[in-house]
Amino acid sequence: MARKTKIRSMRFSEELEDLINQQVGETFSAKFERLVYNCYMLAPQKEKEIQELDRKISSKKVLLLTLHQNYEELHHASIQLTSKLKFIMDTLDDLDALEDVEF
Repeated sequence: MARKTKIRSMRFSEELEDLINQQVGETFSAKFERLVYNCYMLAPQKEKEIQELDRKISSKKVLLLTLHQNYEELHHASIQLTSKLKFIMDTLDDLDALEDVEF
């Protein structure tokens, strides 16, 4: 491992200290370096993943809107068909009643 030549002093919250201590490494400095390195290296990849997920969400929203519109059209058609079927059934009942009438 390369010899470290720069010494720095920093102040940070206990929350950040806990976050650093959760990293893999033998020393606090190694853990801190790993955290910074991972953030630096992984951030662009995560941004691309977020953009891809946003694109997929937008696509799914369009699909959902289309499905909702289709549902509404089918629901309206179903109501109309039910109404027409009731009219036909009532008409048939009226015709049956006319058969019983003698002229």
